[in-house]
Amino acid sequence: MQRGYEKPFSVIMPLIILNVLVFLVCQFGNSGEELYNLCALHPYFIKKYQIWRLVTYTFLHGGFWHIVCNMWGVFLFGKPVERLLGYKRFLVLYFMSGVIGALVWLLFNWHSRIGCVGASGALFGVMTACAMAFPDARIMLLFPPIPMKMRTFVICYMVLEVLSSFNINSSIAHIAHLGGALGGFLYMRRIAPDNRFSQWLSGLFKRRPSPTRPSDSYAPPDMTPYVNDDDEILDSDALKQVLSKIAKEGYDNLSGDELALLKRATDAIKRKNQKH
Repeated sequence: MQRGYEKPFSVIMPLIILNVLVFLVCQFGNSGEELYNLCALHPYFIKKYQIWRLVTYTFLHGGFWHIVCNMWGVFLFGKPVERLLGYKRFLVLYFMSGVIGALVWLLFNWHSRIGCVGASGALFGVMTACAMAFPDARIMLLFPPIPMKMRTFVICYMVLEVLSSFNINSSIAHIAHLGGALGGFLYMRRIAPDNRFSQWLSGLFKRRPSPTRPSDSYAPPDMTPYVNDDDEILDSDALKQVLSKIAKEGYDNLSGDELALLKRATDAIKRKNQKH
């Protein structure tokens, strides 16, 4: 009997549930307070080599609305990013953003006596990844209720975070948010350097080539012939199996041969588009 379509495994809800459980445990008694003190990010304890706090602080939250907003953001922005990357790479993105957010925050608060908690750094990394992967996707703001492109939304949010970071009386770790966004940007640049957002951002700082005089020499155009079996590649059962595997497991479990076949199919599509 042929197996039906299996929904890909997702870590979004397990992450949210774990954050909620930790939040609830921290609300009760001395045990909750001890867990909070053991996991919170604090320069004093990092100096004591309690490195686990760079990760565990992301599971702590300072209040009801703090965790509600963070978990809603993880659900909203994490879903499309996880479908694109697969759950394994999404987890790397999530925790890498959280750790870089923590390191950047520590850089500016190394001699501080305050601590830092929350998944906001990880969330901002996911938001940045979402904007890089889907820059033209539309998102509806709550206040004011207007539609906005994902890229525009994230850029505006980052500008607000930069401006807010100068408020020394704020209890929000804006620097950690910006560090998390940096982590998401670096991760997406590493695994997908050709995405549209990073090309656009890189173009802002790229020097325009100076005009040159036309050369007398003639360089013939590239007349590389099209591969004759493009249609066979795109219609092959092997490619269909690879696409089905991606839908179920993400890109992480593809073999070298499967990645090579996917690359050939991508090149075939580009050639067909150029031809037509």
